[in-house]
Amino acid sequence: MDPTVKETVARCVSGDPADAWFDVVWAGPGKRFDTLVIAGGSIDPRATFRLTWYSHPTDRSAGSVLQGGPDAAWLRVYPSPDRRRDRSYYAGNYLSGGQTARDLAGKTPQLLHRPAVSPRCKALRVEIDNRGRPLDLGHLFIARAFRPDWPHNWGMVLEPVDNSPVDATPGGRRIPDRRPAPVRKTVRFDDLTEDEAMRFHDLGLRAGKTDPLLMIEDITQGRHQWRRVKLATLEDGAIPVTQTEGDLWSATLKLLEIIG
Repeated sequence: MDPTVKETVARCVSGDPADAWFDVVWAGPGKRFDTLVIAGGSIDPRATFRLTWYSHPTDRSAGSVLQGGPDAAWLRVYPSPDRRRDRSYYAGNYLSGGQTARDLAGKTPQLLHRPAVSPRCKALRVEIDNRGRPLDLGHLFIARAFRPDWPHNWGMVLEPVDNSPVDATPGGRRIPDRRPAPVRKTVRFDDLTEDEAMRFHDLGLRAGKTDPLLMIEDITQGRHQWRRVKLATLEDGAIPVTQTEGDLWSATLKLLEIIG
């Protein structure tokens, strides 16, 4: 739960699925969620995972299982972004359909899952099969999405932000210190109701520059979702909202990816 995804991690040395699991427990009447993200760490591109919802905070018997369980299917952390017939026969991922090492280079490992149905539960178990490799996990993010009636405007910007300082010697030689480049995502909403604008306003006040946010532009488009959807914070620490006319408001979000 630390606000970092690389420096502070939880580690499973064996990588065995029997060891690589953890429980999320909620107090009170239980929670329903529709988005789960684990960012950072050392998740293998071919890794799979499984979720189980429980009605009791500590009872893990079959009678407390609401959904999932030992017979549930294992899901791919990086699902295939396309159909096999759309891939080149000579591509390195022709058979597997997963992302290649070249695809994932420079990106923070991330497990992103949006279950079709999430019952109200007291606990959630996350199991990960990391193909037998040691497993590090960074930031855990679980939430319910807020969806305005109208989507954002055209013109969303995805912009890598160079983060590598470069020193120069007296002789003119450049010495770079290569560091991962976070992605800045900028979007604007011009058709918000006043209620929606105030939710954005409140969100900016609560989150500031520290609390993580996640924006999924289109849940039906999974082909590049793993490239476009990143755990982020508000770069400016606020969400400015503007009344344009009558009950119409606008808001601009500037999100900066969390990479460490």
